[in-house]
Amino acid sequence: FLLHIVADLRHFLLRIVAVLRHSVLRIVADLRHFLLRIVADLRHFLLRIVADLRHFLLCIVADLRHFLLRIVADLRHFLLRIVADLRPFVLRIVADLRHFLQ
Repeated sequence: FLLHIVADLRHFLLRIVAVLRHSVLRIVADLRHFLLRIVADLRHFLLRIVADLRHFLLCIVADLRHFLLRIVADLRHFLLRIVADLRPFVLRIVADLRHFLQ
């Protein structure tokens, strides 16, 4: 009789352990799925931020390039204008020097 009670108690405890094991494994699987989903969402979010920053930086670089090219073009135009304005004076000085040296 006592062996029968011990066997039933053992069977009952093994059944409880099996149910607990199954529950724990299910909880672990759910947590793993939840954490993987969070990681995937964070990865997507970070990749989106990186893409937006890259686009923003490329726009800034393009605007700076355009701005610098415009400054260079304006400076070139300004210098060519100065040279063109000074040309008659330089030619006059050269002509006067030639006349003076002859």
